[in-house]
Amino acid sequence: MKIFEFDPRKGSYIDQVSGAVGVNTNGEIVRSEKGLAWRGNGVDAKVEFGNLGNVRSLVFGINLKTLSEQIFEGDPNAHLILSASGTLSYPDFDNAYVDGVYTNTITTGWHLLIVTSSTDVNCSDAVLALNNTSYGKLDCCLVKAFDAELTEQERAKLYQEFLRASPTSKIVEDNVVLSKPTDLSNVNGLVAAYNMIPNGDTLVDISGNGNNGNITPKGESGNGDGVVISTSEGLLCNGSGVIMLSSKNAVDVWSVAWRSKFKDTGAVCYFIGRSYGSTVGNIGLSASEKIIFRENSGAYTIHSFTETIQYDKWYDFVMVSNGTQVALYISGVLDDIITPTDTGLEFEAIGAIKATIDSDIEFADYRQFNYAFTQEQAEQYHNSFQKLEKRGNFSLHPVGSTI
Repeated sequence: MKIFEFDPRKGSYIDQVSGAVGVNTNGEIVRSEKGLAWRGNGVDAKVEFGNLGNVRSLVFGINLKTLSEQIFEGDPNAHLILSASGTLSYPDFDNAYVDGVYTNTITTGWHLLIVTSSTDVNCSDAVLALNNTSYGKLDCCLVKAFDAELTEQERAKLYQEFLRASPTSKIVEDNVVLSKPTDLSNVNGLVAAYNMIPNGDTLVDISGNGNNGNITPKGESGNGDGVVISTSEGLLCNGSGVIMLSSKNAVDVWSVAWRSKFKDTGAVCYFIGRSYGSTVGNIGLSASEKIIFRENSGAYTIHSFTETIQYDKWYDFVMVSNGTQVALYISGVLDDIITPTDTGLEFEAIGAIKATIDSDIEFADYRQFNYAFTQEQAEQYHNSFQKLEKRGNFSLHPVGSTI
């Protein structure tokens, strides 16, 4: 029987079984790939659960930040569970299972860890992320305790539930709740589409074309460089965080659509690029808050569009090429048309295109198409984030559309 459950995905420290409230010290609840999670800083953060009683199975949904971290103690400096150089230690328990596999090895990143015992382990003063005076630097989305040794079937069920956990797939803005699409394989003309819900370090292409993205480096929310999960349910590429796409040059791209908002970096930044590590052939934001398009050849001319972009505000952008000119629609409205020498829109990366230039941009959606959008379709893309949830369809085109 389950005797304890700490589920920070619900946004609280309440034991879902007894109703008792855990005592948090210096930790915080943050957005993660598994939804809300408790974050321990490895210095002085812990959650005190109190008396769990006799335990035979413990379940942790955890993301260790290094291979050597403190995970749990059932009593002061006793009934310890920890990782040392990637090897699990659990001397008062019998077995460990990582992601459903019997093993003593664990890596960084999200895993479901289950430890079991054939006899009672009295956890009368349980604490998360503490072993005596040492603390664990980790994210935790779940802790469960059982008074029985979990069976193979029970462990498998818990792991399947863990796999289904993801960032909340809702955006709340202007009192409208929007659901993110998870499958756009029936939308004709899509080269690639990303709903900004990561699967580990992978960003799955929901167009069905297999152009998955790779998130690198992986950072921590609000703390230094890296791609992170933001509270507004997109991916925030802050500092040198970048998402590498695999769809460049696979098919000619004539339209690029994305939903984003910017943080104030005080300088020019480039956030969609044809070539990672270069400032040419990219889309950026100028120091005067205008969207810019830098050519990929010749004099690498920088073309500026017209509208002044506000920070911390969501915009729906559509950039369209007809082979001669490039048009930019901002939230459904034509902003400007430029005539660059190079009009290609085949991009390979979003975020910090050049690691030495901060991007600080948050993406909620990104799509590439093999045809040129009309103004009506640019309006549809914008409206999909505003109204279609009320009709039960968030996608740019309804399922089965032939547009």
